[in-house]
Amino acid sequence: HIRNCVAVVTDGRGATSTMTTSLDTWARLITGASDVKGEVDSGGVVINGDVNDVARVLDVFDLPGRNGTS
Repeated sequence: HIRNCVAVVTDGRGATSTMTTSLDTWARLITGASDVKGEVDSGGVVINGDVNDVARVLDVFDLPGRNGTS
C-alpha cells in the first residue's frame, strides 16, 4: 500500500494483487544483490494477481533489483 509517497506495510487484506517475500529476499532486492525476476523464478518472490499491477507499484521505488520484471 502506498500512501502519501510512503510504503505502508499491510496484511494485504482487500488487495487485488500482492507480492510476498521474506525480509532476507527484500534486502537482496533493495541492495541490488538480486532482481525480482530471478527471485520470482526461484520462488523467493510470489506474486498473486496482476503481475503488471505489481510492476507498476515497484516502479515507484528506486530498486536496483527491479530490472527484469517488465
